[in-house]
Amino acid sequence: MQIALRELAEITRGRFHGPDVMIGGLSTDSRNIRPGDLFIALRGTHVDGHGFIPAALECGASAVLLEEAAQIAPPGVFPRVIVKDTFQALGAIGAWYRRRFLGKLLCVTGSNGKTILKDILYRIMAPVLGVSRNRGSYNSRLGVPLALLSMEMSDALWITEAGVSEPGDMKYLQEILRPDCGILTNIGMAHIGGFGTRENIAREKLRLFLEIPREGWVLLPGDEPLVENWAEELSCRVFFLNREKEQIPWFEPLVHMGSRVALTVHFPGEAMPRRIILRTPSREIARDTELAICAAWLLGALPGEIARVLEEFETSETRMEIWNSPGGVTFINDACSSDPISVESALRSMGSITGNSGRRIFVFGGMGELGDYFGEQHSQVGRLAASYGVDHLFLPMGEGLDRTAAAYATQGNGQVTRYIDGASLLTLISTEIGSGDTLLLKGPRQGTIAQTAPRLFEAIAPNRLIVDFSAVLENIRRFRGHLGDSVKILAMVKALAYGSDMTRLALALQDSGVEYLGVSTPDEGATLRRLGTSLPILVMITAPDEVAKVCAHRLTPVVSSPDVAERLVSWVKGHNSQIAVHIKVDTGMGRMGIAPSQVPRILDLLESCPGITISGIMTH
Repeated sequence: MQIALRELAEITRGRFHGPDVMIGGLSTDSRNIRPGDLFIALRGTHVDGHGFIPAALECGASAVLLEEAAQIAPPGVFPRVIVKDTFQALGAIGAWYRRRFLGKLLCVTGSNGKTILKDILYRIMAPVLGVSRNRGSYNSRLGVPLALLSMEMSDALWITEAGVSEPGDMKYLQEILRPDCGILTNIGMAHIGGFGTRENIAREKLRLFLEIPREGWVLLPGDEPLVENWAEELSCRVFFLNREKEQIPWFEPLVHMGSRVALTVHFPGEAMPRRIILRTPSREIARDTELAICAAWLLGALPGEIARVLEEFETSETRMEIWNSPGGVTFINDACSSDPISVESALRSMGSITGNSGRRIFVFGGMGELGDYFGEQHSQVGRLAASYGVDHLFLPMGEGLDRTAAAYATQGNGQVTRYIDGASLLTLISTEIGSGDTLLLKGPRQGTIAQTAPRLFEAIAPNRLIVDFSAVLENIRRFRGHLGDSVKILAMVKALAYGSDMTRLALALQDSGVEYLGVSTPDEGATLRRLGTSLPILVMITAPDEVAKVCAHRLTPVVSSPDVAERLVSWVKGHNSQIAVHIKVDTGMGRMGIAPSQVPRILDLLESCPGITISGIMTH
């Protein structure tokens, strides 16, 4: 942004004190100030930003926006604008910036799934047109204007989100955002203590869409009756998921495939449905993806473009962390939110990950902001834990979660353990957990579980390697962009994929569209076949006595010695088998391969066997 401080004073209805300067950006954190920025001094619950004005000026702030009632007297004379309320002033700046944008603004709201849906839609639309999204979950009174000010003015589409925690929030956000189209993910129980009923939550969220113009649209969940009446008040086009089958894409029931979910989507105008495999076990993320598909279609994305992006998309942005310890324990850390919808989603994910083997251990720290619904919703968590097969339920001491324990004990056959604090929880879990178990940690962001989780991980597995599959798949996408479709890619996953988990990475690479996988030994190739890998698998090192193994598992051995070639010909002829091979030639390294002088004889030997196809030649 480039704006004179005097003009900014008019926008915020503040008093300007010169000299006039140009503002190139703004920050509410003195630590992030860049030269030319405006520092906005916000008064928080625990910290007053006015106390950081000197630090902001030292870091190069060209001006300051502060409140007239500030108790802290800033030193010296400097360019500033004085307002009654800096929060309101920040909102006014965000609204001014929004009015200058000439493209479309799409806003996502709902109790859960806003950030995931926004990120999925961004990934779909990015190849289609210029698009911006706000990073992270900037969706509050403070976050929304900051999110807008990070958007690119030259883009054709902005995708942002709006969240509410108390009545009146959405009116404030709507006046800033003025969306051209919108999406509602769901109506949950989050913050119901402040709203009283789910009906009030629905009404508050739909306020965001009240002034969308007639040519705009709103996409709503098709299985939420609370939005029916309020939707009639909207003047724009309204679409319900899985209802308007002639106007927007619709979906067959989800199919769960272990750690993945299969979507079958029918696009208007296409005779045959498309099947898309999502890399997530979460039904909720799959539902967010359905909404994103419909929104992308309404925005002009073609079915093929949508399917291609989703087949490569890794939902790494989700706050749930899943990893396996060397001792065979699966950890699911989702200790940053604790509303009823997210609790059920986490339990469902644990069930799909665990399958029928191992114990399911659930550490639950409770939920907040439920008001009169506290007891009812905590009882429901106990029933859900029982229905999803939890074997051992850990709960904090106190009357608050007695109803969770009682409901679980009534319907479940497992054990309930109460803990006093983080230290006792750490001791209990460390002695209870065993190989093959799955441990789910779920609780409020600032609660005991969130603080205990890192200590628990360190106690059980102090050394961890974190592999970002989305980064690997992004590399594949970039390679493909440079090479084109005519060049095939072989991905090496030998030696446990260099320590990065061969099994999971191989399946991810297969889904990304690589044409070959490479391994060190036949045993590694056999492991991939048992996992269901259908790609050709090149085996770099095959001993003569392992020929039967490579044939049995349809592997492609590298023939690097006369002994292997002779044994291979003998076995294939004797078993009337079929196999493809690569020939490895030693071109001077002296490590592995057939000497160049021996290559003609080996070629004649292999070609004498009708069941052997020479599909490649290589060196080291």
